[in-house]
Amino acid sequence: MLHTQIPVTLTQHRPTSAPTSSWRRAQCVADLALIHETDVNLVWLPRSLDPRLRDEVAALVADWPGEQREVHSYRPGHALRPLTGLAAPCLREDVARLLEMFADLLGAARVGLRLDTLRHAMCPRFHTDRVLLRLLCTYLGAGTEWLADDAVDRTRLGHRADGMSDDASGAICGPVRKVPVGAIALLKGDAWPGSDERGCVHRSPSASSDAPRLVLTLDVLG
Repeated sequence: MLHTQIPVTLTQHRPTSAPTSSWRRAQCVADLALIHETDVNLVWLPRSLDPRLRDEVAALVADWPGEQREVHSYRPGHALRPLTGLAAPCLREDVARLLEMFADLLGAARVGLRLDTLRHAMCPRFHTDRVLLRLLCTYLGAGTEWLADDAVDRTRLGHRADGMSDDASGAICGPVRKVPVGAIALLKGDAWPGSDERGCVHRSPSASSDAPRLVLTLDVLG
């Protein structure tokens, strides 16, 4: 059972996903467990970041020249190893909550943490990840872009696009959606049991020196 309390401010409109869709818009932390449903490969929970957290993130990214990546292996119940980015107290507290929630959701004994400051699109092409499940949270900049199952031709992804861009290959068959900044997004990968290589199709949005991103990635390691 999910018990981690993560403060969120929900927007006013209700979910627009139909029962047969491949994604769900959660209304509370407990709804993130919908990712266990067989036909669901994306669940996201909108939330508004605390102003103190937003200020910390903006200052952190401004102080980091170029692009930075910090990696950490975390075991539930253990303290986070000191990292440069996680020296900011509000960010550290938020990441710790997400780690505990993610581990609790999957019963994971070990979670991989990655904190990236990006000034370019890290994965600019639509793709799926060869992981079990991934949590993404964008603290600054544009959120992750994704396609619902009925908006993508999977036969035109990756090397099957014959070198063409996403727009030219025919992979995109519907609206490109974005996970809002601050939202908690759970994306199934192709390694999810029974997924039949139908993980969530997504890509990184554009980023630049004038419009950087700070992105948290959590993966199950064991």
